[in-house]
Amino acid sequence: MSIQAFSPSQVAAFSTTQIKNLTTDDFKQISTAQIAALKSDQIAAIETEDMVVLNASQIKAFQAQAFSDGMLTYTINILNKAQVQGLSNDQLSVLATGNIQNLSSTQVAALSAAQLNALDSDQIAALDTEDVAAISAAAIKGMGTSQIAALTTGQIGSLTAAQIKGFTTAQVASIETEDLVKMTSTQIQAFSAQQ
Repeated sequence: MSIQAFSPSQVAAFSTTQIKNLTTDDFKQISTAQIAALKSDQIAAIETEDMVVLNASQIKAFQAQAFSDGMLTYTINILNKAQVQGLSNDQLSVLATGNIQNLSSTQVAALSAAQLNALDSDQIAALDTEDVAAISAAAIKGMGTSQIAALTTGQIGSLTAAQIKGFTTAQVASIETEDLVKMTSTQIQAFSAQQ
């Protein structure tokens, strides 16, 4: 019987064993309404080979807190670029800092400015310096001043000249003084006169 034959409430009643026994084809066909009905323990029971076949719309359908709690059981870095781009701001805003730390540079580079703005200061600080260096200049330019202010000294030190050139004057003003004084001469030279 196909997964599509079950209502969202029936899928919500599946045991974790039943979730594990679903096939990859089942996960390719699971509806967004069925996904939205899954609880955190069910999400945790999804096997890696099944999670990676979900498309961006399916990923976005997970209830935010259930997704965050369910993702604690295995590494979030299994998600591909399209899946990461499919994460909603609500999902990102409740991800544990441990999951944020486990994001790869490729995944962080896939995040939009709006997604980065969904992260709080603790989540921003949890990003590895290599991950911050991977953020596109366009995404950096779209980040809020509170997210820029949340960057640690190490993260500020990892910024490229292209990223720095993209800063707005408000973003430059939000950089902590102790972080500015630790910037390299190459980074300082990247600032425009207006910045």
